[in-house]
Amino acid sequence: MLFAAARDGEVRALEAATGRERWKAGPSSNSRRSGSWLRRGRGRHQRGQLVALDAATGAQRWQAQLTGEVLATPLVAGDRVVVRTVDGRLRALSVADGKEVWTVEDLVPRLTLRGTSPPVLAATPSSAASTPAR
Repeated sequence: MLFAAARDGEVRALEAATGRERWKAGPSSNSRRSGSWLRRGRGRHQRGQLVALDAATGAQRWQAQLTGEVLATPLVAGDRVVVRTVDGRLRALSVADGKEVWTVEDLVPRLTLRGTSPPVLAATPSSAASTPAR
């Protein structure tokens, strides 16, 4: 199965062999979605919000309100979703329900270059970091 998201947040699941559409999930009528997408078809996010979708059906599983815009594609690692936001926070949410498990806050420099690379998770959560795009 392949997953693709448009800039308006519409997400489609396609069969890899045939390209046949399995499901389509659109943004709600009262919000604008970002085109960024949790890998393997598990979610999408907008400014300050992360939405998890069921990979088999496209149904919304949960929604989490964040304190800032998501800077890059969230990382799905085991039972955690790790996400970095523009306000300098790196946080882990539960894949099951979107509840925050832990958060790390760092100072945000006055001038930063925005990257689009996802967080990288090493053996321990305290080693989590984001790498610059190349």
